[in-house]
Amino acid sequence: MGQGKTAHHDAIQRRMLVIFLTFGLSFGVLGYRGFRLHTQNDNKIQGLAARQYTEKVRSLSIRGNIYDRRGHELAVSVATHSLAAHPQQIQRPASWAKKLAPILGISVQRLKKKLSSEKKFVWLKRRLMPDELKKIKELNLTGLVLEKEARRYYPNRELASQVLGAAGYDSEGLGGLELTYDDHLRSPASDDVAYRDARGKIFELEDDPLKARDVSHVYLTIDKNIQYAAETELVSAAHRWNIRRGSIVVMEPQTGAILAVASYPRFNPNSYSEYNLERWRNTAVVDQFEPGSSFKAITAAAALELGLAHPEDLFFCENGEIKIGRTVIHDHEKYGDLTLAEIIKFSSNIGVAKLARQIGSDKLFDFIRRFGFGQTTDIDFPGESTGQICDPSDWHAVDLATMAFGQGLSVTALQMASAYATISNRGRRMKPYLVQKIVRADGELVRQTKPISLGQVIQPETAEQTLSLLEGVTQEGGTGVRAAITGYRVAGKTGTAQQYDLKKKGYSDSEYYSSFVGAAPLPDPQLVVFVGLDRPQNQTYGGVVAAPIFRNVMSAALHQLRIPPQQGTLPLLIAEQEAKSAPDAPSIPVNGHKMIPDFSGLSIRQVLSLGEGRELSIDIEGSGTAYRQEPSPGNVLKKGEICRVYFRQAS
Repeated sequence: MGQGKTAHHDAIQRRMLVIFLTFGLSFGVLGYRGFRLHTQNDNKIQGLAARQYTEKVRSLSIRGNIYDRRGHELAVSVATHSLAAHPQQIQRPASWAKKLAPILGISVQRLKKKLSSEKKFVWLKRRLMPDELKKIKELNLTGLVLEKEARRYYPNRELASQVLGAAGYDSEGLGGLELTYDDHLRSPASDDVAYRDARGKIFELEDDPLKARDVSHVYLTIDKNIQYAAETELVSAAHRWNIRRGSIVVMEPQTGAILAVASYPRFNPNSYSEYNLERWRNTAVVDQFEPGSSFKAITAAAALELGLAHPEDLFFCENGEIKIGRTVIHDHEKYGDLTLAEIIKFSSNIGVAKLARQIGSDKLFDFIRRFGFGQTTDIDFPGESTGQICDPSDWHAVDLATMAFGQGLSVTALQMASAYATISNRGRRMKPYLVQKIVRADGELVRQTKPISLGQVIQPETAEQTLSLLEGVTQEGGTGVRAAITGYRVAGKTGTAQQYDLKKKGYSDSEYYSSFVGAAPLPDPQLVVFVGLDRPQNQTYGGVVAAPIFRNVMSAALHQLRIPPQQGTLPLLIAEQEAKSAPDAPSIPVNGHKMIPDFSGLSIRQVLSLGEGRELSIDIEGSGTAYRQEPSPGNVLKKGEICRVYFRQAS
């Protein structure tokens, strides 16, 4: 019995020993593993831990800014929030839909459908307004997600809208320069790391959502203030003459730089989805029209270049009527003998038709092509039209005559501005361009546009003679006298072209394209301005409806570029009287030539007039009436110093 008890006791001790050894070994292994985890790196373990409290999120795709030639912002990126939801976390979609609908401006039914979706993630509304964002945060509903995004913002609303185009919800360029330079403006999307809590809620990244990434900023040749003047005049003409469409182009002849390109009707790219695509059209680049009499300058230049005519040569204009084939061509007056200078000044169709007969079809066609018609200018903008010109082998005698005065061919506003810029640049044609330079966010220059010569179209002497002919148009008795600008020598030509009626299969007696294109100041023009109005009502003559617009836009551009009058400066007294004639205009002290007056309450034109009279250098910011200026009134402007005047629209 004693031996049995001893054997049993030994067995228990052996089992206890095994158990203790097992536990000891286990704790030893665990201790060693814990020691390893604390003292050595383990990428696998670290990855598992990181996934518990971090998550990859798609970074914002922002865009570079677009500036005018002076660095004023035309398009920028701003931070905003968009609202999304995790439907699987939402228990009462109908109740939530009722709460969200009045805030978001979306129907209850549509929201309920989204909140009841089987998807893990759904967008409810992109690009929330500040008041919407505030109200959403106050609801504090579980399952809603506020995603930080970048929104494209156009601070000047409609200004240059057809040039800029627009950018979509995902920062992609949709039209205009936003599309053309999308590769430069748009940043590539990338993955960033965000932190989340135990419930899976993602914390917003602390980094600036608009921090500079791999983007570039685009600087245009457009001058915001000249663009504003052009668009203001175009909108005013639309209201006065009830036009369907309109275009204005302002161009530097020596470089080809476009300082303004305005189109009507306009659209607001901040809310681009509210407009049909017709509003997006840059009419100056895309639309084609028959130019009418403004094309006579091309015919005259060709004749002068070939030595076939001189300004004082006489042409019999058939007393206002001539028959060519089966077609009768008329003048608006019964002219007899006219010199070439008078033919252009009075805009005689018959005189130009006789001039074209001397030139011939092949040579006239050659000059038309050399001036850039029937082909694109290769401007850095999408969708440019070529215009249409038939091959001279298809011309009849009447076609030669009508094309000489701008009928039977189609052109664009940009082509017309470019052709007159060629004449103004001593016969040398320059390639038009809109982008001045592209600069990376880190300051590195990506591209600098240099003026490109497209060749000598006519000799400088011919260009000078042609400008002299066109100057007569704006002088007393000419068809473009309303385009004249006090203190400056102006050259230009009116155009009043009948529109072709497809139903009638002939030219309309009531629908016209009215235009004026010209240059200033002579003898060395610094600017060319084209104005074109499609189907003005109640009045059709280009000299009546388009010439005054040219005068106003050209005047504003000359002031903006500080090109002084050639025939003396405007008397200070006259400038001050003009300013005081404005309603409730404040009195303006005259205490020294360089002393800065109080510009508050005055229009841009009045401020520029006063500045010119005092020989002050003035920079304009904004539009409307002046409300602030730097330096303040009463200070004396030092040599080389600029007075900056700020304008705003009346509330």
